[in-house]
Amino acid sequence: MRDAFPRDLAVYVKQQWGKSRTLPALKYVETLLSTCYHTSLLREEARPIRFRLLLCEPDTLPASDGPPRGLHRLIFVKPRRFNRNELRRLSPATDYHRALLGVHLNSEKKWEIWGIVHSGVLWAEAINGGAKDPPDLPQVPVVQVSGPSELAMSRGSQVIATLQGGRLSTPSADVLDAEWFTRLFAETRTEVVSLHQVARDSAKATAWAPLQEDFVGDLFRGFMKRLIRAMQDTSNGSSLLFVPTDRAEEFSIDNKFFNFKYRFTPVATRRRFMTLVVQILNGLAGLHLGAGHGVGWPEYIEATKKGQLQDLDEALTELAYLIASLTAIDGAVILSRNFELLGFGAEITELSDVKRVARALDAEGEKVRLEATESQGMRHRSVYRLCNAVTSITGLVISHDGELRFVKHREGRVTYWNQLAHAAMEL
Repeated sequence: MRDAFPRDLAVYVKQQWGKSRTLPALKYVETLLSTCYHTSLLREEARPIRFRLLLCEPDTLPASDGPPRGLHRLIFVKPRRFNRNELRRLSPATDYHRALLGVHLNSEKKWEIWGIVHSGVLWAEAINGGAKDPPDLPQVPVVQVSGPSELAMSRGSQVIATLQGGRLSTPSADVLDAEWFTRLFAETRTEVVSLHQVARDSAKATAWAPLQEDFVGDLFRGFMKRLIRAMQDTSNGSSLLFVPTDRAEEFSIDNKFFNFKYRFTPVATRRRFMTLVVQILNGLAGLHLGAGHGVGWPEYIEATKKGQLQDLDEALTELAYLIASLTAIDGAVILSRNFELLGFGAEITELSDVKRVARALDAEGEKVRLEATESQGMRHRSVYRLCNAVTSITGLVISHDGELRFVKHREGRVTYWNQLAHAAMEL
């Protein structure tokens, strides 16, 4: 497979963008991305170059808005030329996590930098699973340069494609919304709701507000986003393995599929995720006594803003970072599907090799492309072998360059999904 370059990214994004005029003609997009690519290879006083671009006219942004709920535009008296040296000089002044450079095509059809757009981090934190109320982002092109030869292009907060080390990667839609992923944790969600009902019954809390049916699912997806973000922050390549909850005891000890370096005693503290989620359900229902309607994610966000459930929300984030920190040890972290921590540093044993895997081209894996595994890393191949040997295990693998894959046995073959939805708001 040949290396990919900025033109390949430009062509793919242009194909996916549709008829909207917010993205200019291909030749202009290619010029823009090529300049960004070459800028990413420079350094500014020994620091790597990182920046984000917002491609729009300044008058399309509200003149009096700003963080934490909006975008604060600052327009240069004289626009700056869009070139490598200007991007290099401006990158330290535009905090990668909080600001973007406003860029547009001028009347001469040349790219220029018209100013700075301060965004704050609230929108990124929401994308990464936090209980935040994010502002609406304009549906315009966003270019992210996160390191040497690392580019991503998005429509607002939705990643279209990334270019990393000569490889063009595209998301398989958002796997976290796929039906197969939802089914994976269905039993755990049912258990959480049952535990919440027990609390209602024991407290005789008939005035507790009913909960919206999808709120538990929102909490699960949010936690998974936090976990992904934490893994990217704390490791240079790692893997998690989710085993069926009813087989947790079997996989809590050394077995023929993997051997532990470190195991945790099977006590209640291994199930902190379940404890926190039930406490959140109880707390949210109790905050809305007598409500005649179901409460859910919007009310949860409001409660955290007021400090009522903030500690519980922060506890979920801390748990995500605890799990992620365990991936620093060679070997996989083993969890049950209710996120019970069984152990870490697990070495996958020698299993039958998997010569080919299916790359999912959509969220459900209904469209796939077969790929050989011989050129892929040891960590990926080990997880492929395990998921092939134990078809009920689901793997989550992050490579050294930050690419994330979900791995699962589906329709008679090992299948993987690229998950890029979090990349646009990298923190």
